[in-house]
Amino acid sequence: MDFINRGDQVLKIEDILPFFKDFFYIKDFKDAICKSLEIYNQNINQLNEDMRDATESAERIHNDINNLKSKNCVVESSKKCYLCDIPLLTRSFYVFPCSHMFHTPVL
Repeated sequence: MDFINRGDQVLKIEDILPFFKDFFYIKDFKDAICKSLEIYNQNINQLNEDMRDATESAERIHNDINNLKSKNCVVESSKKCYLCDIPLLTRSFYVFPCSHMFHTPVL
């Protein structure tokens, strides 16, 4: 059982359990099984935390998008595209929250 307990965890207890007879004493493997279950529990807890963080991040992004939908700005006819320097109102364009303005085709 020492080869299972190595740090690299190449072989895990669940990898070798199918090779044992249907009836054997589990007490010989109790420590290895408990350690394996503890590792799985830690992995599950980490995944739950990652999912919670991702959900919170998605909610913040969703709220930001909804807030941006309700924003507006006034574009003066003299404004020009920041990239092509052509008057902005001659084509479709985007205005970003930082107030940069670009024609759609140049993006």
